[in-house]
Amino acid sequence: MNTQRTVITFDVLDSTSAYLRTHSPDYPDLTVIRARDQRKGHGQRGRPWISDPDQNVLFSVLVKRVALDRLGSLMTVVRDVLLDFYRSRSIHATFKEPNDIMAGPFKITGILIESRSGSDAFSDVVIGIGMNVNQTDFDGLPATSMRLQTGKTYDCDEVFEDITHRLLDVLGSHEDR
Repeated sequence: MNTQRTVITFDVLDSTSAYLRTHSPDYPDLTVIRARDQRKGHGQRGRPWISDPDQNVLFSVLVKRVALDRLGSLMTVVRDVLLDFYRSRSIHATFKEPNDIMAGPFKITGILIESRSGSDAFSDVVIGIGMNVNQTDFDGLPATSMRLQTGKTYDCDEVFEDITHRLLDVLGSHEDR
């Protein structure tokens, strides 16, 4: 199991995933980049991810050297970790293809996996995750948050620590990469 963690938090970034894609050669496997405010977050097909500053957990994980046939298993790992996290908070969440975690009919988390391939493996895979934690207004979008689901206000730092600990433990011990 890889126990080394590189976690860097920025107050503001355009996008945690864009940052990691640009700087991936500078960081080791399982580096986590977090932004307290993300100005140009995006989901699948470039759809914007709108997030109020300091209200949500926004981060990306760099995974290096993923076998070409194992990319799908990364989504399964991330999905299962997130669903388990929400169960531990008494939030009933489900996975909606291709990359959303839903609480009822509302999106609570988005996942975006982007990769750069070499000849025999993906040299870099960036797993972007946006979790709606305390935000209560989504400008009419079909979204929800942990706070709206439970009526509780959460410490975003504690949520971040919990979810990244769970995710990095599984990714670090995932020998199928």
